[in-house]
Amino acid sequence: MAPTYWVGYSGGIDSSVLLTLCAAIRPSLFESSIKAIHVHHGLHELADKWREHCSSYCRALKVPLVIKEVKARHARGESPEETARNCRYEAFASIMKPGDVLLLAQHQDDQAETFLLQLFRGAGPRGLSAMPIRASFQQGHLLRPFLGVSRENIVNVALTLGVPWVEDLSNQDTRFDRNLIRRDILPLIQQRWPRAGSLIARSAGHLAEAEQLLEEAIEEPYQRTLKGPCLDVERLKRWAPEMQRAIVRRWIRSLGFRLPSTKMVERILSEGLNAAPDRNPVIAWPQGSIRRYRGLISLHPVHPSIPEMSSLAIPSTARLIPLEANGRLVLKETFREGIALADWNAHTVMIHYRRGGERIKIKGRSGHHALRKLFQEVGVPPWERNIMPLIFLDDKLAAVGDLWIEEAFSAELKNCNGIKIEHRKP
Repeated sequence: MAPTYWVGYSGGIDSSVLLTLCAAIRPSLFESSIKAIHVHHGLHELADKWREHCSSYCRALKVPLVIKEVKARHARGESPEETARNCRYEAFASIMKPGDVLLLAQHQDDQAETFLLQLFRGAGPRGLSAMPIRASFQQGHLLRPFLGVSRENIVNVALTLGVPWVEDLSNQDTRFDRNLIRRDILPLIQQRWPRAGSLIARSAGHLAEAEQLLEEAIEEPYQRTLKGPCLDVERLKRWAPEMQRAIVRRWIRSLGFRLPSTKMVERILSEGLNAAPDRNPVIAWPQGSIRRYRGLISLHPVHPSIPEMSSLAIPSTARLIPLEANGRLVLKETFREGIALADWNAHTVMIHYRRGGERIKIKGRSGHHALRKLFQEVGVPPWERNIMPLIFLDDKLAAVGDLWIEEAFSAELKNCNGIKIEHRKP
């Protein structure tokens, strides 16, 4: 038994029936509670009325309701449906506590629609396996108890029990792919194959089993190819092309990214594996970018481009310095670390990025060394070098991010209090 069973409640017929049935079985749940969550997208002109309807029906059922307002405006090039879905699941995740269960009202026809939608997108076994009945979610679980029930049966239950619901007329808009499948394609299929919904759900189940077996089969090769959070190019080259593609997809998913297209996966393998050793290719798609450096393939989220910084003056008393689109510098006063506090207070502190030709003298090495050489020695990737914050005292380079301190300003060498610098990237 879960501490709380959360019902995702939109006010539509499916979730209304689910909520009604859950409320009816409360006496058998002992100490568990039933609660509802309504996600208010604010995209539809009737959204406020739907919220009022949900509040009213929950009061009638004596079911506590949590309303989460989200901003579901999609960015250019993004799917409105997917943006709204992501916002809903983020809202659901925000209320889950350890052991809680989220109940969603997706049914057999929804499963068939998802299968066809993924099929027309050219999805593989994972996409075609559609929605699982049970899955881990946040600190608890997600259950879809209606996944084996047809839409027709749900409508019959709603009419029999007199369940009130709201209609979202936008579900009739066939400009959206899922609505087109629901209104035009799936009914046509069902005219010829009346059991199409259950048969598609069965096929999705078979594919889910196949996907699970595939995941188990690639786990050992995947682990042997990993090097920290990166993929080792030489190790990846040892596998057959089919295994390489499976490993790359497994890796991208494990880092929390949406999978790119098949064409993009092929580019990752072609350019990531075959580029000359002195080349550092970048393969980007809307959700992220793949980079290769020193025999490793790494994955990076999309960040706003970092503007050039001519010079940023900061007060000597500042302990937090925001860097536009580049995180922030956290400054801590400590003993024998960082820039000597007396030097920090005695000079004008300035920050800017590389302009070329910078040199620094660091502890344990004779003479001054070009940053370019030092970056190469410690393996700072090329894309990070030009956005490494440089700290100057007046016109003298005192620190390179949180990597090196100029010997002349070193708190360690002067055996005194210092300002320790930490660059927290976005």
